Amino acid sequence: MSKRAAVDFQALAYLDHPRKVPEGQVRVLKPLRLHSTPGSVLPGKRKGDTEARHARRIRFHDDLDTLWANDQENSLIVRIYARDGTSGYVSEYEVIFPLRRHIKDGSFVYGDSLEIVPL
Repeated sequence: MSKRAAVDFQALAYLDHPRKVPEGQVRVLKPLRLHSTPGSVLPGKRKGDTEARHARRIRFHDDLDTLWANDQENSLIVRIYARDGTSGYVSEYEVIFPLRRHIKDGSFVYGDSLEIVPL
């Protein structure tokens, strides 16, 4: 939501699942393929921007229903990395989706709304 541009914008997603080891189990992050352009520039938010240039949509190559079959074992992690275009300060944001039902299938309404229209 900054007015300054973000550079080196990168979105990453992982399926978190357990793996058995001799002492118990560990969590393993399996990278998921996304439709995104690493290293791109994300313009700052501007009042009156009717084209929502600061917004980005993240889409998965793979079918999540197939990969994420068990809510009791798996969760989805989405990480966003970006560098402030002016100061160079790096920020990382992480969102964890513990259950498949937390993700809505559909398309976002155009602009700043987080409303999703079902497919």
